[in-house]
Amino acid sequence: MNEHTKMMHVMVERNLVSYGNAMWRFRSDNFPDGYVKYLKTLRRNLKKTIEYLDELIKEVQ
Repeated sequence: MNEHTKMMHVMVERNLVSYGNAMWRFRSDNFPDGYVKYLKTLRRNLKKTIEYLDELIKEVQ
């Protein structure tokens, strides 16, 4: 596995962990103001993360 592939893996991994942690924080805080706005941002970021994941899959095949 080359350095770029490792970097892509770490980026996807960190993004997914960050999204999970953020969702947990919102639930713990009883879904405060700004929740919907955050979800829309999260959706946009997830789409980009999926693009990175697709690129990673192509690299390791």
